[in-house]
Amino acid sequence: MFYLADHEGRGIGLFAKTFAYLLQEVGYDTVEANHLLGFEDDERSYDEAIRVLRSLRSKPVTLITNNPKKLQSLQQRGIVDR
Repeated sequence: MFYLADHEGRGIGLFAKTFAYLLQEVGYDTVEANHLLGFEDDERSYDEAIRVLRSLRSKPVTLITNNPKKLQSLQQRGIVDR
């Protein structure tokens, strides 16, 4: 396991994520809240994670996520075998 900076709140940062939480408390889901704040569904790039995984592993990894962008990004680069 490793930590990637700038991935908090789907890449919108901790400050903006606090506003997204307020919107979620009144019924919006994560994606809707991000859109209302002027952000995309997911602002993150997975290029850095892919570079780290490629340097540390020769075999595909098992990814535990419900984020389709994350899964697609890693599958396209052969990092995930799922």
